[in-house]
Formats: sequence, C-alpha cells, structure tokens
Amino acid sequence: MQNPNKSFYLLIKIKKIFIWIFILYLCEIGILTLGSPRCGDILVVKCFGGELNMSGDTARVLILEDVKQIELGSTVDMIIYDMEDNIVDTCDKNPIMIQVSGIGFAVNGKKVNQSSLKIVPVKNTGDTTQQKTVPLLIVNGKKYRGEFRLYNTGKTMQVVNVLDIEEYLCGVVPREMPFSWHIEALKAQAVAARTFTYNRLFTRNARNKNYDLLPTIADQVYGGYTDERESCNLAIAATCGEILVYNDKPIYACYHGNSGGQLEDNDDVFGGRIPYLCRKPDKYAVPSATYHWSRTISAAEIRARLHDNGLAIGTINDIELTTVADSGRVREITIVHSLGKTRLSGPEFRNKMGTTCIRSTLFTLEKQGESYIFRGTGSGHGVGMSQWSAKNMAEAGKDYQEILAYFYPGTTLINIHNSKLQ
Repeated sequence: MQNPNKSFYLLIKIKKIFIWIFILYLCEIGILTLGSPRCGDILVVKCFGGELNMSGDTARVLILEDVKQIELGSTVDMIIYDMEDNIVDTCDKNPIMIQVSGIGFAVNGKKVNQSSLKIVPVKNTGDTTQQKTVPLLIVNGKKYRGEFRLYNTGKTMQVVNVLDIEEYLCGVVPREMPFSWHIEALKAQAVAARTFTYNRLFTRNARNKNYDLLPTIADQVYGGYTDERESCNLAIAATCGEILVYNDKPIYACYHGNSGGQLEDNDDVFGGRIPYLCRKPDKYAVPSATYHWSRTISAAEIRARLHDNGLAIGTINDIELTTVADSGRVREITIVHSLGKTRLSGPEFRNKMGTTCIRSTLFTLEKQGESYIFRGTGSGHGVGMSQWSAKNMAEAGKDYQEILAYFYPGTTLINIHNSKLQ
C-alpha cells in the first residue's frame, strides 16, 4: 500500500513543476516577467503591471451557501468562465447581480446554461490607472483576493473563494489573533494556521468536490481582504511556507484562546491519541481579560439551549459533574430531568450551550435555587496552542519557534516549499 504522506508531497512537487513550465512559457511569449524569488521558492511574478505571489498551493473556502443571488463587483475588470475555461462574459468593475436560474445562472438577467462558473479578476494592460490596483473581487460588499467559483446546487448556490494559501492566511490570522499583539506571537499564529490548513487539505482531499475549508470556527475564521492587517501580513511573509510536521505529515495544529493554566489532551476533547497534543500545566498562562469567567444560568434557559440543539430534555431537576479530569476539565456532565437522565461529554455540553456562554470546560458548578452558577477559567477547548500564553511568551522574549516547540512538542518546523521530504 502506498504511503499517503509520500503521495501528498509528491503531488505538491508535481504541481509546482507544471506551474514552473507554464510560467516559463508565459515569460517566453512576453506576458510575464519574473521578479526576485522570495519566501523560499515562492515566486514574485510581475503580471500585467502588478505583483502576484504564486506558491502553487491553493485553498478553496466556502464563503456562502444556500443563497439564491449575490452582488459581485471588482476593483478591476472581470471575466466569467465556465469550468472548461470558455469565456461566458466579460464585465467591468461595476457590480453585477448573479442569480440561480434553473440548472444554471442569470448574470444581470442574462441566462447562462452552466451549472458552475469561475470569476477571475484581470488587469487591463492598456489602463495605467489600474497598474497599482490590487485585483480583488467584491461579494456582497466584502473584498476578497483570488478567484471565485459558483456552483448551482438546485435552488441555491455555493460561493467558493479559491486563492493562494499565503493569501488565504492574510484573511485568517487577524481574525484568529489580535493584530496588535507581539510579532512573534503573530508569527506563531501564522505557522499554526498554515499547518492547520495543509492538514485539512490533506485529510479532506476527497471529502468535498467544491471546497476544502469553512470560514468559521469549524475550521478557521476567514474574513478575506477586508479584514487584513499589515502586522499579520508581515508575520505571514516572515514565516512563508513554514509548517509543523510529525512523521513527515502536517500536524493537526489546533489552537484556542486561553488555557486557564491547563493544556488538555486531544483524546479527552476531540478523541484520538496525538503525541504532540498532550495534557500539561501551562506555565505561561497568567490572569488576563479572558482568564476567569462566571455565568449564572437558570434551569429553564439551560433546557431551552439544549432543546434548540436537538436534545429532548424535560424539566431539569439537577445537573451533576459526573467525571472531572485531573486537569480540572469536565469530561462528563449528567442532566437529571423529568424525562430521565442525559449524559454529555464536557465539550459536547459546552458546544450545545454555546461557546460564548460556557467559555471552556475548565469550570465548577454550584446550584443556587432554580439556577446554576458556572465558574470557569480560560476560553476554548484547551488543546494545542494557547494564544494568550503565546502572547505572554513573546513578550517575555521567546521567538515563534520556541513558542511552537512548547505547544507542539516533538514536531519539526519545515518550509514545505523547500522540503526534501518524500
């Protein structure tokens, strides 16, 4: 049986070879000129008067689904293609309306009998006013780098942003970590987010034909070009192509807000033993704005929240913390109610109650009349990198490599574009 890790890196190398050949061909016919290489072997390509970062690895992010129409604009001209790269329409940068129509679409009312479309921003070489314009697409008022794919799924559509992974990260890092934080913490976040992305691309390669990633906490929060910040872009550029690997495979580089002083084992939260995601005290956790929390919730509200998330819960009589880990995190909680008993894992209870309501599973519980007082520490699931601790480490003089080594012990930092892994 072929080693899937070897296949992963082989596919990346084959893809880059074809990209090199294509770029050299475009240079030969005068469309492109090459600038100085940067970020490992990522190229700076001067294309139509602009500068384009090409790593050869792309992410497909589901921006919208179950929508019937979108407003689409651009900072430059646009070309609409079908999936065989035949031109369907050309548009200037003024907004257009695209609607689902039968098995295809309607572009500003014009019927297009294609079940999927590709929208690409282009630069007009004859228009000097566009030479310094960043080619962006604008979907429902929000700006994005890269291209878009539209898929007719019946009565609605999926809207997918396809872009270079490094550019994708520019829309992720400032949404996952405050842009004002120390640059070494931002670098650590950039590497963790990049590694998480490659891990997802590898493990989800055949799971969905239209997209790889969601723009929410289900994967990573992604805000597109609109949410980019210079400090985060600098951190991404400084670590360009760097990922963490374990046994020659991109690791599951999960991260969370605040450990509350205790990092958790992956097996107790997500299931499955992962050597580099293990339980230990977090010596860099110090009190912060998200360190301690308290929430008083009535039994009726708890029942309503759980009911809204698919649980048949009767009138609540009592709530018990059935199992608590040595770290203090709740592993299992039992709800005694008029219809019986319902047992949930700590993470499942937190997710169904809402992660902003129960900010972590590191909590105690006290009954007070018809209400329950949850007193907790930290925020998030507690597995992998604690972002507040990463901030504290950076401010104490640790660099991003040291931060990553602390939270993901036993892993190796490599540049995937220069990697000799087979």
